[in-house]
Amino acid sequence: MKKSELIRYLDEYLDIRWIKDDSKNGLQIDNDRNDVVRVGVAVDAASYTADMARDLGVDFLFVHHGMFWGHESVLTGLHYRRVRSFLDAGIALYACHLPLDRHPESGNNIALMRALLIALGREDESANIEPFGQYYGSVIGFGIKFSRPVTTDAFVEAIMEIGIVPDLYNFEGKETIGSVSVVTGGAGSQILEAHDEWYDAYITGEAVHYQIISAREAGQAFVLGGHYETETFGPIAVGEHLRERFGLDVVYVDTSSSAE
Repeated sequence: MKKSELIRYLDEYLDIRWIKDDSKNGLQIDNDRNDVVRVGVAVDAASYTADMARDLGVDFLFVHHGMFWGHESVLTGLHYRRVRSFLDAGIALYACHLPLDRHPESGNNIALMRALLIALGREDESANIEPFGQYYGSVIGFGIKFSRPVTTDAFVEAIMEIGIVPDLYNFEGKETIGSVSVVTGGAGSQILEAHDEWYDAYITGEAVHYQIISAREAGQAFVLGGHYETETFGPIAVGEHLRERFGLDVVYVDTSSSAE
């Protein structure tokens, strides 16, 4: 596939231009190739990601967290080493931050929600998924109110089944979960929004200390599953979409061990 065609398609499919975002979404680093041979998908654009992608034969890497956030002015220090690692590897870098979180088909939040429903055996309830979570003036997450509650034990087991090791807060004494909302990554600011909208549980990656205190005081049950761990779902879903639509060779660049 022509690189220019892939970039154009991603720009349009992910609708990168219509949401306020600190990330410079789209192609961030180019290479000298005209054709894409192997696409890699990953969470973070780090130097070790470039090294792993190079070893996997990747020449075009799609990530959720890119390198350019609107405040970089010079190529020195760590920023230089990151950019140099991609240039040396000959890998084009494409980043998509908030547009990937909110995407209704291949986004982080919808993909996690659908994986959770499958693990719960509730795929038939996907029609009940609704928008949730205001961020930068846009709704980026999703919630669901189950037609019948699930046991709390089954809920926690399902979270673990989809690859998340959860830190649980305010689940003591809850025997069932009737509704849940999701905003992946560092979305602790939406915990009280989940409380205000009457969701029994809320899933995100991480929260800062004061957000945890406020949520515990409010009695809102929530899950912290790790920033990285909750945001693998979108890149993988985008990779699957590209494979199915264009027949591209796609590989997931799993940097979880490198990120520790």
